[in-house]
Amino acid sequence: KQCQSMIRVEGLLEHLYGLKGDEIDWASVAQQFDFSDQPHLIRYLKKHLGETPGEYVRQRQFTIDVYGRFEL
Repeated sequence: KQCQSMIRVEGLLEHLYGLKGDEIDWASVAQQFDFSDQPHLIRYLKKHLGETPGEYVRQRQFTIDVYGRFEL
């Protein structure tokens, strides 16, 4: 399950990285990645990133190590 979660986060981050901050439609992203709604996506990313998706988009400076830890 952890592997599936990491793959999902990686896909989300790759998708977001290709967009400018003002181009991101969070409801659309939630639908595209099979979340029930936008708040669910926001909570999921905040849990895995340790920051809100908006903060991530503004900074876009972190790495994921092979064990699933996030570092800013």
